[in-house]
Amino acid sequence: GHSNRFNLELKCKGFREAEILWYKDDVVIEDLEGITFPSPDILEFSEPRRVHSGFYHCTANNSMGLAVSEVIQVGTEEPEIAEWMNAKNY
Repeated sequence: GHSNRFNLELKCKGFREAEILWYKDDVVIEDLEGITFPSPDILEFSEPRRVHSGFYHCTANNSMGLAVSEVIQVGTEEPEIAEWMNAKNY
């Protein structure tokens, strides 16, 4: 199949110098083939494939507290562009 590159972008306003962690199915993404991080707040599916299907979210943590993004479902077929909602504080 052809590559259909797309990004998930976290919009965390006011979270300076935050530690950002991305999760797939509630597991931290550390090294997953076909996924890159152009910047800490953007997860890019450079080579989308079936193994990438699942539920994604991210957290931003700094001295002001923890913000958690909405969960985005990524499917196995032609993915559409997914945009994060503004992260909400717990």
